Amino acid sequence: MDRTADPCEDLYQYSCGGWIKSNPLPDDQADWSVYRKLSEGNQRYLWGLLAAAASRMAQSADLHHSRRDPRTTIGCLCRLRLT
Repeated sequence: MDRTADPCEDLYQYSCGGWIKSNPLPDDQADWSVYRKLSEGNQRYLWGLLAAAASRMAQSADLHHSRRDPRTTIGCLCRLRLT
């Protein structure tokens, strides 16, 4: 709400002015709403979860491979290429 606006003169500014002031239109968007903002926030959050999981998996794979005997690892890679 924009309490500085007179609701009898400009009801839209009175009711939506606070949202407009707090959430300016991003440069890459044609419109911006509470739903779009929520969707963008959810996508960023989920992307962060996936990136963290991928990082943990990569670290786990590196640790797993570092414990292997190099001769066994090379043999596994050769078999993968042949199939």
